[in-house]
Amino acid sequence: MRQHAGNPVAWWPWSEEVLEEGQRRDVPLFISIGYSACHWCHVMNRESFEDEEIAGLLNKNFLPVKIDREEHPEIDAVYLLACEMATGRAGWPLTVLALPDGWPFFITTYLPKEGDGTRLGLKELLKLAKKLWREDRGRLLEAAQNFKKALAQIAFRREATVEPALLLERAFEGAQRQFDPQFGGFGKGPKFPLATRLLFLLRYGKRFADAKALEMVRFTLFKMRFSALFDQVGFGFHRYTVDRAWKVPHFEKMLYDQGLLLYLYAEAAALLKEPVFEKTAEEIVTYLKERLRSPSGAFFSAESAESAEKEGLFYTWRLNEIEKNLPPPEAEVLIKYFSLKREGNYLEEHTGQPTGRNVLHPVDFPWLWAQKENFDGFEKLLSSILLKLKKIRAKRPYPPRDEKILTDWNGLVIAGLAHAGRLLHRPDFISLAKEAFVYLEQKALWQGRLLHLPETNLKGLLEDYVYFSWAAWELWEATEAEKYLKLFYTLLDETEKLFSSGEYLYQQVGKDQKPFLISYYPVFEGALPSSNGLLALLFKQAGKDEASERIISAVGGYLLEDPFNFPSFMMSFVSS
Repeated sequence: MRQHAGNPVAWWPWSEEVLEEGQRRDVPLFISIGYSACHWCHVMNRESFEDEEIAGLLNKNFLPVKIDREEHPEIDAVYLLACEMATGRAGWPLTVLALPDGWPFFITTYLPKEGDGTRLGLKELLKLAKKLWREDRGRLLEAAQNFKKALAQIAFRREATVEPALLLERAFEGAQRQFDPQFGGFGKGPKFPLATRLLFLLRYGKRFADAKALEMVRFTLFKMRFSALFDQVGFGFHRYTVDRAWKVPHFEKMLYDQGLLLYLYAEAAALLKEPVFEKTAEEIVTYLKERLRSPSGAFFSAESAESAEKEGLFYTWRLNEIEKNLPPPEAEVLIKYFSLKREGNYLEEHTGQPTGRNVLHPVDFPWLWAQKENFDGFEKLLSSILLKLKKIRAKRPYPPRDEKILTDWNGLVIAGLAHAGRLLHRPDFISLAKEAFVYLEQKALWQGRLLHLPETNLKGLLEDYVYFSWAAWELWEATEAEKYLKLFYTLLDETEKLFSSGEYLYQQVGKDQKPFLISYYPVFEGALPSSNGLLALLFKQAGKDEASERIISAVGGYLLEDPFNFPSFMMSFVSS
């Protein structure tokens, strides 16, 4: 809302009053869902929400509602499902036209202001919706009814008895099918780090001494670290790349990715004895300390993809900048190793045209490149050059930072820091985890109820309880301090009381809250671990085997069908 405060659109923040006001005024809701670091959210803002014509249409004929998906993941999750059903895809910005009671009758993602003959623009959509609302409202009511029926039919639960050995065999087969042997990772792009899939595969490889599984993880972790997905200068991972080879990132950096990848790289370093993985874990912590750690000790949510309203401007380089700021021999090395070009190697996403700017995407692993070039001391020189670039880059305007402190995402980072601290013998990492944990204990636990955003009235969701429980468990393992174990069991007990259902799955919102449109159960896996899947693992670690098995059985049909795409659930079968 702060980012959109200057819009001519008269935005309402999300609240129950929105539904009352929509019904009082008898106008449809226009709901825009995004997040502060999202590039296409910024594009739509500049094209449409800063435009007086669009603002006039919205303010006069709709109730415009702006939702931060990270503040209200329970709203976002339902509309994402609806969007996927309607269009076959989902993402942000999420654009929803809804009845005054919130039921959608049209939903999509980014829309340009004007249509181009092949797709509707926002202006045309708003005019059409205005006309139908006044002259043929029955069509919109019917469309909303169709969404209602479709959402009611979603089966979060698909019960089946499972045989762990069979599931593990199928999961590994699925990993091999999806694995990209040329560039690592899974699928053909866009490519996300998918930390929980890699963590499952790592533990599978360890459990069964499977060299192939371990090599898939090893190769992927190398490829991600030495790619444009990783910020070679200032460290930390970007959210994803649009291509298969990890070359063209969307540049936002999310707190949850840093926490999960820190956890993964630390465990891989301890198991596979790869110094590069330990160094990567240390670099992630450096990034967290330098850019995302708040004065309270907890961690901010994200850094934007944009600076000065241009995506990737902070992270990319013109060739003349390199030549101007580095001695010629160093510039030559950098140009060759990262394949920098005068016209730029960073291509515009939709046209494929050069932008004049370069991403730092290594042409090979540094030790292999040094061997090919017969270049002794290359890695030490490269580190020295990149440090110079960091000092140069620090003079640029930094990307805007989203300074929300979220309980769930902080739980993931605390778990990552504690895990890495224990495995890599880094008490300083554990100290960082403890400080963030203290903040959440003091500011996010209010009269026994966990909050989603500390010091607000937003009640904690299932993810907050599960991820914070995981943080408590990892801190207990790292310190053996009884207070963490005690809180771990307390949080699990509260989770059972607040979120359990007769379905043996756990709901996203607590019993002291009203679900939005449908009862939603976080089952399906994305960039974040499924909170039901992770809860099954935590129950098992707590000795609550029956509760763990009930969750697994409730989604057994999904696991039998495609177990590798449910890695948080599968972790229960490979974790000691």
